[in-house]
Amino acid sequence: MARKRIITKPVQKAMNPSPLKRGVVARPNHPIASVPTSNSLAVRRKTIHVDSHPSSRGRSQQSKPSRLSDLLVAGAMQHAICKDAFVILEERGYYAQDRHYVWMTCAVAAMYSGGFGRQSVELPRHVIKKGFSKSQAGFRLGVKYGINPYKTSIHDPIGGQVGSIGKITEWLVDDKNWDYDGIIDWLRAEGR
Repeated sequence: MARKRIITKPVQKAMNPSPLKRGVVARPNHPIASVPTSNSLAVRRKTIHVDSHPSSRGRSQQSKPSRLSDLLVAGAMQHAICKDAFVILEERGYYAQDRHYVWMTCAVAAMYSGGFGRQSVELPRHVIKKGFSKSQAGFRLGVKYGINPYKTSIHDPIGGQVGSIGKITEWLVDDKNWDYDGIIDWLRAEGR
């Protein structure tokens, strides 16, 4: 466990919230009407908590998603949905100045990128040609978040048959033309 040092330093707070005077930045949530009009400066103490170990920065602020639907929401904001594949790097644009690449993922790959970051599925081209490992994505999601989408069984939303979350989401996207929003709503309705 990292120790925290407490550093205190005086901070000068201007009574006039103008950002152009004396390098003072106005706070956006501070109503200007309630600020006194005198030009005197009020001195107060500001406490800053500093982590003593650099690798522990920001960990206390990050909340761990507890459900697969939360991971899918994060991944859906990063990539477009694809059919019949796990991860696709698609080239778009006809002319050279319009040409760009778009990463597309299936629902399980979007959960994986939501949990492990955008770069976890945006791999170099020579790795994409070999294929992305669905089993590794499911295993790592199971280790970090406690739910492996390929080993967790659930009822599908259409016929009520039981299958793994990964296989049912692939079937819904590829065969039934579902999008991310429908899958997110279904997983939330099932409590996943």
